[in-house]
Amino acid sequence: MCNCTLHIAHRLLLFLIFLLCSVPILPSSAASKVYAPVIKTKTLPKAKASGKTYTARLELTRGTEPVSWTLDGELPEGFMFTEQVINGKTVHIITGETDYSGTYPLTLRAANEIGNDERQYILQVDAVKPQIVIPKGFSRSYKVKKGSSFTIDLSGLSFTGTKPIELDIDQTAKDYGLTLNTDSLTLTGNIDNPPENGKISFKLEAHNPYTQSKNKPVTLALTLNVKSAPDGLTPPRTLRKVPTKFRTMVLSGRSTSRNSGLALEKSP
Repeated sequence: MCNCTLHIAHRLLLFLIFLLCSVPILPSSAASKVYAPVIKTKTLPKAKASGKTYTARLELTRGTEPVSWTLDGELPEGFMFTEQVINGKTVHIITGETDYSGTYPLTLRAANEIGNDERQYILQVDAVKPQIVIPKGFSRSYKVKKGSSFTIDLSGLSFTGTKPIELDIDQTAKDYGLTLNTDSLTLTGNIDNPPENGKISFKLEAHNPYTQSKNKPVTLALTLNVKSAPDGLTPPRTLRKVPTKFRTMVLSGRSTSRNSGLALEKSP
């Protein structure tokens, strides 16, 4: 009886050892559940065509790494789809800067070994109005002679905002025959018939997709002061009465003196 019991116990022990050896010992990473990726980002924030940096972060609700990402569609000029490490974690972003507005359809895909997810987006880049940047010391008022051709240099101005930016002058300037060269940014003209007060006020206009949608350009006010001499002639220069021992020479219409202290003055 004793031997029989021992025999049964021995066989039971061997059976238990067999069961234990049959169960695989899995590493913790393999024991955890694997999840297919699910894209969390539902929409992309709007961008502005202002030349400032834009960043949109793309995230998953879940998804076991490694996850591969692809983005199909045309991005705005100056934008890119890339990855970035934030707080020790690698995330995928759309980032960049642009001066051009538009609408861009995109398709994002995320996939791993057991599944994938896909989402459609519209990246909207809104136009912003142009800004006329005026440098220090820039003059907005110019003196010109009646009946004489002139050229005014406006190349010191610069412009920011959504491109393309188109420049023009208002109807008042055109009515007086002024012409704007947008390549050299110079203003040319010849005023034959100025107003009685000799002052012509007009505007330089900057247009872009934003102002076209609002039908209102950004402007810079400028003024021409048209001067005319009697009978269209320049008043002659006169000399002070000085002792005859000082001889005065006139060269090419300019009066000079051998005495450096001799002063010249225009007639009123």
